Amino acid sequence: ISYDIETNAEPTFSNKFEVVGFSMASRGNKGSYTVIKSLDYEMPKKDVLLVKSRIRKLLTEKNCVLTYNCLYELPGTLNWANVEIEHVFDVFVMVKLMVGDSAKYIGGRGLKAQCSLHLGYKDWSKDLDIYLDAIQDLKHKKSIVVKTLLKYYDKADVVKLMQMLERKIQDDPDCISRDVVSYGLAPYKLIGKYGGIDAEVLFPLYDYYEDQINKMSAEMNIDLHKGLDYWMKHHLAAYVLERNGAYWDEQEAQKVSAWCRNIAQESLAYLIAS
Repeated sequence: ISYDIETNAEPTFSNKFEVVGFSMASRGNKGSYTVIKSLDYEMPKKDVLLVKSRIRKLLTEKNCVLTYNCLYELPGTLNWANVEIEHVFDVFVMVKLMVGDSAKYIGGRGLKAQCSLHLGYKDWSKDLDIYLDAIQDLKHKKSIVVKTLLKYYDKADVVKLMQMLERKIQDDPDCISRDVVSYGLAPYKLIGKYGGIDAEVLFPLYDYYEDQINKMSAEMNIDLHKGLDYWMKHHLAAYVLERNGAYWDEQEAQKVSAWCRNIAQESLAYLIAS
């Protein structure tokens, strides 16, 4: 299965952290988004417990769970559903290995960029993206938000939704100032239309990069699968360290990055040449 968790964009081990929904797919053309919280809906607590119970069973019994950016999804799932995903494969690691510029493809934006570039998903979540972008500047873009909502709700409901949205932003102004705006601020119908595709696309994206890895491995006469394996282990190790209280040191990371750019690349060039 493939699996993609959606949260309120708080740090994954924070007390403020909440899951607002998740998408799952069993193949590249069939997926669903489960709404835990949205602008106009909140799942009853009893049902949330049942969902957590079922998701624990699914994530621990499957031989492989495709995710996108496990450094976010693994701690998020552990914090929320108290479950470790043991057999995880991170498609984001494939993207980083093949593209080489991880900063360009951070989080969901990266997933959408890759699927648009290589798989032809041009309009996937277009209205949702317009809505989430516009609510970050609601004072000047209120008409855009209203126009988008009118595609899914009648006028009376849109008035109520706008009141809910303004109240949420008033209560927590930081909710719209983060790099990633939570799906929990979007209304139910808008997420339901697109959310399941977040998981569906992981199958064709995995297949695309698998083909690229095989092709480039043959062209360069090196085994990129081995590099992928090392990089995945690095991600999982980073997750375990963070889970146990060790956090990223940006200053040290920059030193390692500089070493990789200079010494490591030069050494690799000599190795290939020989």
